[in-house]
Amino acid sequence: MEINWTKEVEARKEALLEDLFTILKVDSVRDDAKATPEMPVGPGPKEALEAFLEIGERDGFITKNVGNLAGHIEYGAGEELMGVFGHVDVVPTGTGWDTDPFEPVIKDNRVYARGSSDDKGPSMAAYYAIKIIRDLGLPVSKRVRMIIGTDEESGWQCMDHYLLHEELPDFGFSPDADF
Repeated sequence: MEINWTKEVEARKEALLEDLFTILKVDSVRDDAKATPEMPVGPGPKEALEAFLEIGERDGFITKNVGNLAGHIEYGAGEELMGVFGHVDVVPTGTGWDTDPFEPVIKDNRVYARGSSDDKGPSMAAYYAIKIIRDLGLPVSKRVRMIIGTDEESGWQCMDHYLLHEELPDFGFSPDADF
């Protein structure tokens, strides 16, 4: 079977952008002043994590929130576990924005918003890759787990917590920024 991957992505472009914009609109800068046991790194990162997991749940994947610090979306079956490590927290916006950093804008065929390249955009792209593989019914011999953190930009508390409570993947990658 030959697959035209560009065509498959184009067929889902509007849905991908809608889901991406949902995540980009969340101000997910760590806010220790508003942190609580239910929001360990503040309300924004928790909201972004929940929104991402809701997308996975909506699409019929297995999802799990791990202490509002991290979570995962899983697909496939098999002994081995492949991790796809993304994060939804962002660094503070700073100055120099022509538009609101939490109102995504497409200019010159590029998405502008805080987190569009680090790491909400690449994470959503990886999620859609998993979704396309599932939608096409392609065989997978491993469990694929998209692991989503909320504290990559400031301390990795999210991954430390996740790995204490969940299975460690056998291998994986991070679609973070330029990678």
